[in-house]
Amino acid sequence: MELTSPKNIKENYIKTLSTMDEYSDILNILVNKSETDPIYTAKELNYEEPPSFENEQRELLEVAMDINSINNGIFEMKNKISELVNYVDYNIDSVKSAIKKEDDRISDINIICGQTSDYNMVIPIYSTDFSGSFENIDDKYFGANIIEQEQVEYVITSISGNGIAGNKFVYREDGTFENEENDYSKEEYINDDNDVTKFEYSRLFTNDKREAVDGIVNYDDKDVEVTITLSADTKFNKIKWMTETKDLIVTKLETSTDGIYFTSQTEKPLKNEGAEDLYNDSTYIYGSNILCFPYSYYVRITFTSSNVENDIIAIEEDNKIMVYSSTRRKKIAINNIKLYKSEYKSTSIVSGNIIVGGSVDKVALFSSEYIPNHFADKKYITYYLIINGDEQEVVPVNSDKEGIKIIKFSETDSSPTLDSWIKTVRETIKTVQIKTVIETPNDNETPYIGNLKLCLEKETGSIYV
Repeated sequence: MELTSPKNIKENYIKTLSTMDEYSDILNILVNKSETDPIYTAKELNYEEPPSFENEQRELLEVAMDINSINNGIFEMKNKISELVNYVDYNIDSVKSAIKKEDDRISDINIICGQTSDYNMVIPIYSTDFSGSFENIDDKYFGANIIEQEQVEYVITSISGNGIAGNKFVYREDGTFENEENDYSKEEYINDDNDVTKFEYSRLFTNDKREAVDGIVNYDDKDVEVTITLSADTKFNKIKWMTETKDLIVTKLETSTDGIYFTSQTEKPLKNEGAEDLYNDSTYIYGSNILCFPYSYYVRITFTSSNVENDIIAIEEDNKIMVYSSTRRKKIAINNIKLYKSEYKSTSIVSGNIIVGGSVDKVALFSSEYIPNHFADKKYITYYLIINGDEQEVVPVNSDKEGIKIIKFSETDSSPTLDSWIKTVRETIKTVQIKTVIETPNDNETPYIGNLKLCLEKETGSIYV
């Protein structure tokens, strides 16, 4: 419902009074008031003047209009504050994204350029660099053209592990337990679609036998591990999780159609943010936190973490708080888990020109791929570099596939080199575009690419991207 502003309320009232000669004195007072002054003007009581029912009604109406103006003003202010908060949040997210992209770029240069002398510049490629229809996840993971996607509702069937749910024994310096204000043992935080709330699973451990407590504090240094089982009435074939635990590892993912017989869908542990894996293992899109599998009604996912939190641990015994100074906590924090069923179509996407000024002498493509292990053994992703307008099929320089990996400028020889993975061109490389063809195995699944980067070498001079 659209609210009437205080200004409009006053203007409408003035228009009404202007048609009534008997209220000309009140009208004169009202038109000289500022926009923020109330409509009602308080008057001293005159006991000798007989009461006027009409004046009392009018004054009560003016008070009501002022109250309405205040209510509407408060509502408007609330909306403006909400808009401001959203604007600030958006800008904070934008700044965080820009910082993360710059961190990634520096890591790319340090690691990729540090591993080989072939390149001295690395350009990260994002979804905004491409035209065409494709699934875009977090701006840097790409799938085939997504025709339709449904987020599937599910229930949490079980949570089990080698620790305890929540943050029950985390003690704060103000003399209170953390879970008194923020209880992270609530399972519903896993599927509440809120990226801020979180479910924690903890394992307390110590190297002091005196602090070991059966079922609470463990005398060991094992990683915390938790297995979460989900089930849905609607079949699904993709899972995506969000976590604030940077060293989180998915050790196993299993699916089932009946909840009895489960099939493993992972061939190796997958780290949440494994920088080494991102650069050394091209067979998964690290950082995406997605896994795909055949249509299922049940999924069982196991997480582990070795990260030790800097928490104070205490236990209340006989109404006394006992601080366990040698006890530490390892935790897994899950902000949310989402399940999907989707419909896809094969697609081809093309970037704009990456180099807008100058030229380079050598170019290669870096890319990670995720081909779910139940896909048939065939080629699903094809890459092309369009160099000075000429299209050349290539394979990522970080993959073990056979094919052209590097295109370089050579004034003396345009014939194939002894290295079958290098193609030479007689013209300096002034324009570079990336073309990628993503083919689907069926209508409901897609392979993915991610962490796409253009690796360049420039002997002398400057280039602009």
